Amino acid sequence: MPKGMETKLYPQRWVQLGYLAVLALLSDWVCFSVAAAPETWVQTYAHDPATLIDIFLFTNVFFCFVEPAIVRRIGLRNCIVGAAVVMTSGCALRSGIPLTGAVPSYPFVVAGTVLVGAAQPFFQCTPPLLSATWFGAEERATATATAINFNQVGIATAFLVGGAMAGSAEGLASYFDLITACSVLVTIGAFFQFQEKPELPPSSSAAAKILEDSQADPNARVPSFFETARQLLAVPGFTRALCAFVVSIGVSNVLSAFIEEILLGVGISGQQTIDLAGAGFQVAFVPG
Repeated sequence: MPKGMETKLYPQRWVQLGYLAVLALLSDWVCFSVAAAPETWVQTYAHDPATLIDIFLFTNVFFCFVEPAIVRRIGLRNCIVGAAVVMTSGCALRSGIPLTGAVPSYPFVVAGTVLVGAAQPFFQCTPPLLSATWFGAEERATATATAINFNQVGIATAFLVGGAMAGSAEGLASYFDLITACSVLVTIGAFFQFQEKPELPPSSSAAAKILEDSQADPNARVPSFFETARQLLAVPGFTRALCAFVVSIGVSNVLSAFIEEILLGVGISGQQTIDLAGAGFQVAFVPG
């Protein structure tokens, strides 16, 4: 531990983790919101629901590239709260006028989906930073895994809640209203409670990093995303871990988007069975 620097674990760390996990849940809930009721979506908008998921994921990938630079520039709290506001704005566009029972036009839904897709990387990519900033060394793996796996909980929620609510155009409107209300509540809470960093570092390694940063040249050039990526790809074993992650996420997203079609293809047509299968797949995916 750096000389003269104390360390302390604050109970606030669990509040921080809770907000990041729930925001990750909400973002993936939006992404796969109509996966359990694609027929209703097609009847309402005459568009393939998979297209909406594609729009979300392409937007997500683009903002994953810019997320590190934005976090470095404006800090963890501003990124999380700002992204929560962007996500809530997107949910509001997807809801149209709340409580009217009317669904918004398709361009509004697409615009809202783009906003939520742009916000998600700030919940999806920041758990390691949150863990390093707020948690002790022995807690970091658990904290990071908890926040990351809440993406899967969000998809499971889409199947359980979407399957039950989105059976008609009116139900779809109420369903989107519910998502928006949840996003508003969590965003307000994050604005008042989510903090940048603890007063004292949580561990000796965090204290050493603070000391190192304080002694660094403020005018030193920060490596670009592509330079950092090149360095990481040169680390032994990193490429294999990256490929395994890409394959696992690809399989998860494809099965989550088309699980109803897969089950219908083998003769399973009960909505409740499809919902439970979709949610069960997410639960089974978490240990992997």
